[in-house]
Amino acid sequence: MQIMTPTPQDAYSLLDAIDALDRTRRMNLVARTARELAGTPRLGQLLAELAEGGTFERGLVLTMARITGAEAVLRSMLSDPDFGLRVQVLEAVIAAPGFDAAVVASLRDAPVAWQRAVVRAVRRARRGDLADALVLGGGDVGGGGDGSAAGAAGDSVRLPDELAARLLPVCSESVVARLLPGLTHLAVDWKRLGTSHPQVVLSLIGRQLDDLPEGSRAAWWIRCADGVAGAAQAQPEQVLALMERHDVWRRLPFPNGLAQRLGALADFDAERTLRLLVDAAIGAGSAGTGSPLRNGTGGRYWARRPGLSRRVRRLMLTEAPGEALRWGRLYADDDQQVAMLLKTLPPAMRDAFFDAVTVGRDLEREILAEFLLDVLPHQRRHREARRMLALPTVERDPARKLRVAARLPWAEGRAVILAETRAADASTRAAAYPLAIACVAAERDPELFARFLDEDLTRMRNEQDPVRQPTLNALAQTAPALFGESAVAALTRLATDAVEVRDVSAGSLTAVRRLARRVLVHHAEAGDGALLQWCLRVLEQVEGSTDSVDRERLDTLRHGQERAVVDVLAPWVERGLARAQYRRLLSLAEALGRRAFALPDVQDWLRQTIWDAPAATARAAIPLWLADPAHRDERVEALVRWDPSVATFWTVADVIARRRTDLLDRYLSGSAPAGRFVAKGVRWFPSFAIDAADHWLPRQRVQYAALLGRVARDSGATMSARCDAIRRSARLGTAGEATLQRYLRSDNVQLQEAALGALVWLPDPAAAIPTLLEYTDGDRARVAVYALTRAALYARPSQLDEALRSVLSSPTAKVTSRKEALRIAGQVGGPHVVDLLLQTWHSERQHRHVRTAAVTRLVARLDDARVWDALAAATSADRDVAVELLRVVPLGIPARHRAGYGKLVADLCSYPESVVRATARQQVADWYPWAPEAELAIRSAVLDVASTDALSIAAVGRLIAAGWPPDRYLSMVRELMQAASAERDGDGDGNVAPAAGFRDRPARRRLEDLAQNLTPTLRASLGQWRPITAATAEVLAVEPGWLHHAARLQTHALDLSAAPSELTDDVRALADLTQDRPMAARAAAETLASRAAQGDPIDPESFHAAATALAADSRVSAGILALALAGTAGPGSGWKQEWRTVVGTLRRHSDADVAEEALQLRMGAV
Repeated sequence: MQIMTPTPQDAYSLLDAIDALDRTRRMNLVARTARELAGTPRLGQLLAELAEGGTFERGLVLTMARITGAEAVLRSMLSDPDFGLRVQVLEAVIAAPGFDAAVVASLRDAPVAWQRAVVRAVRRARRGDLADALVLGGGDVGGGGDGSAAGAAGDSVRLPDELAARLLPVCSESVVARLLPGLTHLAVDWKRLGTSHPQVVLSLIGRQLDDLPEGSRAAWWIRCADGVAGAAQAQPEQVLALMERHDVWRRLPFPNGLAQRLGALADFDAERTLRLLVDAAIGAGSAGTGSPLRNGTGGRYWARRPGLSRRVRRLMLTEAPGEALRWGRLYADDDQQVAMLLKTLPPAMRDAFFDAVTVGRDLEREILAEFLLDVLPHQRRHREARRMLALPTVERDPARKLRVAARLPWAEGRAVILAETRAADASTRAAAYPLAIACVAAERDPELFARFLDEDLTRMRNEQDPVRQPTLNALAQTAPALFGESAVAALTRLATDAVEVRDVSAGSLTAVRRLARRVLVHHAEAGDGALLQWCLRVLEQVEGSTDSVDRERLDTLRHGQERAVVDVLAPWVERGLARAQYRRLLSLAEALGRRAFALPDVQDWLRQTIWDAPAATARAAIPLWLADPAHRDERVEALVRWDPSVATFWTVADVIARRRTDLLDRYLSGSAPAGRFVAKGVRWFPSFAIDAADHWLPRQRVQYAALLGRVARDSGATMSARCDAIRRSARLGTAGEATLQRYLRSDNVQLQEAALGALVWLPDPAAAIPTLLEYTDGDRARVAVYALTRAALYARPSQLDEALRSVLSSPTAKVTSRKEALRIAGQVGGPHVVDLLLQTWHSERQHRHVRTAAVTRLVARLDDARVWDALAAATSADRDVAVELLRVVPLGIPARHRAGYGKLVADLCSYPESVVRATARQQVADWYPWAPEAELAIRSAVLDVASTDALSIAAVGRLIAAGWPPDRYLSMVRELMQAASAERDGDGDGNVAPAAGFRDRPARRRLEDLAQNLTPTLRASLGQWRPITAATAEVLAVEPGWLHHAARLQTHALDLSAAPSELTDDVRALADLTQDRPMAARAAAETLASRAAQGDPIDPESFHAAATALAADSRVSAGILALALAGTAGPGSGWKQEWRTVVGTLRRHSDADVAEEALQLRMGAV
């Protein structure tokens, strides 16, 4: 009977009562005391007495105040000096609106760490009303017309925009709709925001996609795609409509988040969802590489992209049959993808689906992959195997013939396969036996399988282990349902032969053991006596002497099935325990996993093993016995009482440190515990999780700090151990502070730096700032400066400003220290941060790298008019500043500042130094929607043929995608053509200029580069790129000297998947263009073949119609283009009769070169 402890009436009695208790019972007593004293004067007195103590006692005050609802106490604790305790108070009160005023007041001049803690607490509590007040600042939003939170008026407390953006997911819908447009340049949690406010998010994303020019949409989509994914569950209709209306996502890798939410879209409308994905995959070319429709299981795990789950694939295949056929035909030539689709479908639907998706393949001569045959229905698999065996290619390949024969019915394939099991070559037999097992197992007939084991595996006894091992592995992988009692005799022979042969390997024994385990697990509930006895005998036979544990899993069994398995294995395990063979138990417990928790006999065996087994075995058994969290505490106590040295195990030590703190004292005395897990004479230090010290008693912290101090002073310990002891001392609070102060004055550099870096992990990191500042101008600055970063997060901005100014004004401070001070100023902010940054920039005595760091951080403060003058002056004065400022992207700053910043970038396009000019010209096109000056910058650069600067063709393409009118672009092309036409070689009399300084027709070379590289750039950023390419070709075709380039561009502009009549007309026009210019026609043909080789989607029917029309045309240009069409689409069709007719016509062409090239096309086997 448990005796109830009297309720303590004062602080001394309470602390004395909990001193010997573990953490759970300690908190239970504190809670009971609070409840019993609630409403009495004694509670207030007790809380007042505890509040005069340290952090531990004030933590008890917090617990009791929460239980009794002492609001005044909780409100006062929001200003507790210990930051960690203050955060606990915040989490305790954040859900109650009555504390909102105190929480808001605590944000005035608050450290960044506290602001972040408030944001986390509000998000976790989902306090929408408080979030609205924080992001709006308690007043109306004014200032920035784009909805920025920076416009809050009045003296009310408000959060910085960066933190306001993180609060948006819990704000009300009206506030999100109001503020989100002005915060999109920040790190918005789009996924959570889309989940909480799907309509607002989708509406904003859609508006931005409508308003932005096509070239800027990709950057916007990449930024906000997670928001679309988050909204998919709640608003699938809007998500589908958005993706149908805007195709920017088709030109980019499919977002991982959206790929994981495709199930929600498919549940709403499987047909629309699949149509979108198939259309995108077709448009992407190369059979939709990167599409979620493609099952990419290969490659490194970090490079794999999420695909469709099996449930979603089956839903799409069954609910949208029409689109499913398009999906299958998209990958008709990829056996792996077709096999994946077939495996997803029910077996009854596979045959028809296979026929439908492979309609374009010549299955009469096709060799299908074995894994594709395996997923076909039995009869279809047998038919395809018979067909493939009749092919000469298979007949000439014995290994492939054997693999195909294994897909026949066993009655047909038996003779062929068993003949190979008697081959002279061991490698042939090693391949034949597993195939024979797979072939007979596919019949799913236990009696047939038993006869096979009894009659056809009799030669296994005399086989070599390289043959025996793959055979046994194949048996172990066979469905255990095929092994019945009629197979016991054959199984016994196989197991005995495997164990008794001289050359048996560990792999063979493992395969036999795995086979026995699988059979036992499957038949345990049925109680097949003879078969289960065979399993136990095999486990006895192959039992090894090693203590290693098998990693097979039994925690996937049906619920309750583990009981039957353990009942069968119990005699085997107990016989092993009786002979001190513990591997059996450890293997079973490891395999059962969590299922072992509810099996008393397994737990008793583990306890017995820990007590009786050698230390090495006990080490393996202890984690298994402690795995059950429901009994972990009392079991740790039993272990400690049995052998105190068990604390050397991390599992035990962690429980002691976090929950059974009553067991800590014996390990804090400084002497190593005696026991079999600590060797005699070895010095052992209790390495407990230092973050668990928050739950310890104050005296325990002091004791552990003393132990850490001893390690730090031990000159015989390794330097890493001494430094670690110093760092861990800081996590103990005031108990370990003396150790840090001691080594701050150490002559040992490593120990001093360890203490210096650990200062900011004391309860008040901001208090370390004066100490850290003392080291910013010496060699220890490399530690002090980065520790200062953490300390600054816990300091009030008003207090931090002076400290940062002292670093920046110090003539002896390291450059790294001053740059880090600027970074801290930008991170923490404060009312005078712009003044500090501008003062640093204008200081001529500052190092140029420090000035660069100051001016680049002004980009985040563009609302201050003084910043623009500083940016203009800085870019003119320092090349490095200019290059650094060019890293800013348009969507990374507020919309209201993009026009001004874009003009700054355009001005840099004429910078005196080439590296800045080149960088600016690469970036300026992205700013064109807000800064029209970008057009002049690019146009001037292109037309300035006297300049030797490299021309970025990508900038021209991005400028067009950003909305540059096509007529202005074509006007630039004409001007460049005129300049090229005016160029001459030499002096006009035919005399070529000297080599020194000679430039060969720079205007022509520039236009050639533009013509050759424009199309890839446009395709990457523009959906409707073909009209621009065709218009460029039309302009170039005016002059004969540009016909080759015009032909290539016109070929690039062809839609290879257009309707037959349309493609025929376009290709005939191309033949007209290159008439009498066979070299130009050849250039067009090469471009056409290159496009198809690179994966551009084609329509075979349209290709055939165009090729037929051109083959009948006697012109050379038509014949060359017809050859390109035939060579591109003919092989993919298996050279059907219709294509052989086209090639036959070309072989009779009037032009000998066309006819000879047509003769070189190989349309069949030699």
